[in-house]
Amino acid sequence: MKITAWLVVALFAGAVCVWAQTVSSVDAEKALNARKEIADSVLHGTSADAALAQLRSAKNISGLPVPSTDGDVGFAALDIGLRLLSAGKPEPAEKFFRETEKALAKAVKETLDEAPAEKAEYLSSLSFVRANFLNKKAEAKADLDEVLRLKPDHPTAKQARERLINSAPEIFKDQLIGKEVRP
Repeated sequence: MKITAWLVVALFAGAVCVWAQTVSSVDAEKALNARKEIADSVLHGTSADAALAQLRSAKNISGLPVPSTDGDVGFAALDIGLRLLSAGKPEPAEKFFRETEKALAKAVKETLDEAPAEKAEYLSSLSFVRANFLNKKAEAKADLDEVLRLKPDHPTAKQARERLINSAPEIFKDQLIGKEVRP
């Protein structure tokens, strides 16, 4: 379980780092420490709801220079959810993953198609959470399809779509050709 969690963290971090390289920096170390403190507080008895309230009230909590407050909260909630899952706390982790979904879905709605890089990153992370933690594979597929429409050269979306095809081929039934699925 820990190896899988760290692999997931590495894949997520790689995708976010690609995006972060294209924009200005924020105080990443301060944000990292704040997210660690929130996760630790849950591990030591603070309710997930109280920790989520603390997360929502923080500024620049993701450590990424994202233009959307909801995107910031979504990325931070994902990180904290992964930390909690890795620490063997799936119930509070799920609450953070649901907050990630809610915040990133709102960021997607508020981000215009004229900002395809930002919108694609929100959608890519939203797809990741839906596919891997919320068992919403059909929604994850739709998110990835939209990422590829906005940014056909997105660095991780094609790979994520291939993994989704392998884990849930039934949602690609309209694209079946014989026994193969078209990407």
